[in-house]
Amino acid sequence: MALSRLIALIFTSFMLLACTSKDSGLSQHETFIGTWNAPHSRIIIQSDGRLEYNYAAESASSSSKSHIDAPIKHIDPTVIEAGVAFFTTEFKVTQAPHLVGDQWQMTVDGENYIKD
Repeated sequence: MALSRLIALIFTSFMLLACTSKDSGLSQHETFIGTWNAPHSRIIIQSDGRLEYNYAAESASSSSKSHIDAPIKHIDPTVIEAGVAFFTTEFKVTQAPHLVGDQWQMTVDGENYIKD
């Protein structure tokens, strides 16, 4: 019984440490902050270091949905990594945020996003 409590305490401590993230790099990449829309998905990058990703697509025979709401662990012009501890998702950035006319755009996982 005492061993299981000790294991639970260690696991809980580890998860709390994992949640208290260091600088994710967002302060150096402020152009990522905001709401980004693509035809079937949306990425919201908040200034407090959280990422929300929503995907929904339907075809005649099936539908697909995905939702992620997690802290950003790392961000740079080539990748956004979000999650806690070992449960992470990596988004590959092939075009970092850049201006096209008066619109901010970026390409993530092959999708072209436009900033609101």
